[in-house]
Amino acid sequence: MTFELWISFVIASLLIIATPGPVVTLLVTTSISRGKSAAFSMIPGTFLGDLTSMLLSLAGVGALLLASPPLFNLLKWLGAAYLVYLGIG
Repeated sequence: MTFELWISFVIASLLIIATPGPVVTLLVTTSISRGKSAAFSMIPGTFLGDLTSMLLSLAGVGALLLASPPLFNLLKWLGAAYLVYLGIG
């Protein structure tokens, strides 16, 4: 990957992260219902999740999953099982 392409990826990722979305709604709702300190404590986790997603994408995990349908199906079923676990718990 060329440096120019990498810079473009980083800028696009930062713009996507900076746009309001579900996380902003969650932070606003949390700050209203639980206070500023609870909302501030959520911010590092949000950034860590976004950073992890960017790094996995940069590492080529998407291409790996595209090249291996069984691995993609395994990940899909693990994600579904995790959502069921969250729904039960």
